[in-house]
Amino acid sequence: IYSTDTKLLLEAITGVKYPAANEFKMKAAGGAVRRNAHLVRTFAPQIERVLRSIQNDLSGQTERAFYDATAPFAMTEPKLLYQTADTLEFTGKYLDDMALEVDYQKRLMRWMITFLAIQIAIAFVEMLYDPPGAAIRVATAQQ
Repeated sequence: IYSTDTKLLLEAITGVKYPAANEFKMKAAGGAVRRNAHLVRTFAPQIERVLRSIQNDLSGQTERAFYDATAPFAMTEPKLLYQTADTLEFTGKYLDDMALEVDYQKRLMRWMITFLAIQIAIAFVEMLYDPPGAAIRVATAQQ
C-alpha cells in the first residue's frame, strides 16, 4: 500500500501499526548476505591452505608475526572466518524470516480491512430490516 492515508486508515481500524519495512528489499538483502556467507566459507579453506604451506617455512620474525596474526582467522581457534560465515548465514536467514513476517502482517491487515468492510455492508443492509440487530452487528464489527 503506497498511500499514507490508506496506511493511517488501516492503523486506525485495526489498531496495528502498518509495517514500514519493505519485504522485497529485506529478502534481497538476506540473499546477498547469504551469498557473502558462502564466499567467506569458500575463502576460509584457501587461507587455511596458504597458512599451512608457510607454517613450516617461517624463518624470520616478520614471517612469524604474520602467521601469528592471521592464524586465528582460519587455522587456530577461534577460526574467525568460519564464525563470520556462520553469523552471515544466520543473519541472511533472519532477514528472510523477517521479510516473511512483514509480508504476513501486511496481508493480514488487508484481509482484516476487507472483512470489516463486508461486515459493515451486511450491517447496513440489515439496518433496513432490523435496526437493533444492525446496531449490534456494527458494534461487534468494530471490536
